[in-house]
Amino acid sequence: MPKASGELARRIVVGLLLVALVVIFFVTRPRATPPAATFFPCGSLNALSLTVDSPTRTMTIQRSAVDVPWTLVVGAGAPRLADQVQVQQTLDHLTLIAPEQLHPSARQAGLDGLHPPRLTIACREVGGGSYTLSVGNPSPGAADYYAQKSGDARVVGISAVVVDAMNRVLADPSRAGLPASTG
Repeated sequence: MPKASGELARRIVVGLLLVALVVIFFVTRPRATPPAATFFPCGSLNALSLTVDSPTRTMTIQRSAVDVPWTLVVGAGAPRLADQVQVQQTLDHLTLIAPEQLHPSARQAGLDGLHPPRLTIACREVGGGSYTLSVGNPSPGAADYYAQKSGDARVVGISAVVVDAMNRVLADPSRAGLPASTG
């Protein structure tokens, strides 16, 4: 019997060592870093509507559900079927918005041009989430515009490329999904 109890003890020790190795493996394994939160999460997969508004023009692309085609409304006009690929590209471009820098002094000095904004971009998502981005004046000496997201007190700089693209969308709705031939 002593030989059997020694064998049992050896198996228990080996088993405990294996359990310890498995625990060490799982505790020390590399983990994927979670993706950075999107500043303006209005992508083509989860958006139901996007409105781009300036003091002189308004454009809305909308759908009632994610499996329904996009329609486009310019001003007070009737909804028309939109170019689905152009809509997707416009929305996905918005998800790339990243604050380039903070501008706390712009707010204090009243230089941000956010009251009223020169451009407002509003998005509504599946599940009820909504986001509004107010765009103000160009930042002096930089290639960005002052901007502020609803619910966020920070005044940030966003790329002029995004602002210029949204201004082009307002000027020519075919850039946001309206086929140029129906324009």
